[in-house]
Amino acid sequence: MSQKYPLVVCSKETIGGGGVFLNQISYLNKKYSVIYLLYKKNLITNLNRHAKYLNSYYPEYYRFSILKFLIFIKNFVLTCLFIRKNLLAIYFTTNFYTSIIILLAKRVFFKNIKAASLINININSLIKSKPNKIYQFILFRITKLLYKNNNFVFVSTGLAQYCSNLFELDKEKITIINSSIRLDLSIRKYLTQRNLFKRQNDTKEIRIISVGRLDWPKDFRTLLTSFYHVSNRFNNIKLYIVGEGRYRMELEKLANRLGIASRTYFMGWKKNIYPYLAKSHIFVLSTLSDAFPRSLLEAMEIGLPVICTDVEFGPREILDNGKYGLLVRKQDINDLKESLTKLIQNKKLRVKYAQLALQRIKKYDFDYMIRNYEKFFTKIKNAN
Repeated sequence: MSQKYPLVVCSKETIGGGGVFLNQISYLNKKYSVIYLLYKKNLITNLNRHAKYLNSYYPEYYRFSILKFLIFIKNFVLTCLFIRKNLLAIYFTTNFYTSIIILLAKRVFFKNIKAASLINININSLIKSKPNKIYQFILFRITKLLYKNNNFVFVSTGLAQYCSNLFELDKEKITIINSSIRLDLSIRKYLTQRNLFKRQNDTKEIRIISVGRLDWPKDFRTLLTSFYHVSNRFNNIKLYIVGEGRYRMELEKLANRLGIASRTYFMGWKKNIYPYLAKSHIFVLSTLSDAFPRSLLEAMEIGLPVICTDVEFGPREILDNGKYGLLVRKQDINDLKESLTKLIQNKKLRVKYAQLALQRIKKYDFDYMIRNYEKFFTKIKNAN
């Protein structure tokens, strides 16, 4: 039996959509020896026996400080020490921070290591979120330099085209692999037509659900404000927000100010969100930027009618310009309010979009995604 080739998957942490992806990558273990190189240790993980933790602290990317720069240098040095002991491997980065560290190490010290990067966000929007214009300019130039001649996986076609033009990437080294969902067999009981109709027929209480990190890019403020306006018209609706993050207290205060706290439930982080999705009627994603939102796929997989902001790339592609779900303008309270109203008051419309969601999700097959990753890494492994 031949020895498996090492695949070092680099990530900042192991929660949220990124954590789900790390677990999915473990299905490559038939052909690769998967090792996780992590920069922040989370208690909520089952990757420990395959993981190497470089640090216990991961700096937030919104602001620059000398302390965070020193932590970056420390992480860079620790990464270089790890690479020196593991030269014969593919280094696959899954977020912007780790891509900068690995590609900088490759350019400065380890020119011959095999590296690739997953791009699942709008990098330019991330850079522009920095508060300092000079910092933005320097970071953009460094990113453009490091990304030159690198291998990339993009989660959507639109994102690939945009970043390819902006950073002048080598199109021959770009692969597009859509995200996917792997359902546990116990979840499939929720997916029958009978359960779908039963859920939408039970209208004593209309449950609206949203899933995501409680942070500014997810824009829960717009969702809460839209829900406030809708709740003035319908007294049988409730909002469930599943997720955790640093903006939780601020969002809870907003719900109190709007007078919707008794009808809004902050559920925190949940290891398994499907039981919560299965008890809901409508899914909403009010994100400001999301290249290929996993929570949207999860909601469609369970047969929920979905409302999502029409951001630049993924949602528009997933919903085929609104054919398989409702698209609304981002940060538009009235647009979201009107879409919510349509679905709340029209059961037939909810059932229609629920059926369309189940039809569309078949496109994003998990096994197909894993086979594409196998082909991608084999191509990198065999490259000179």
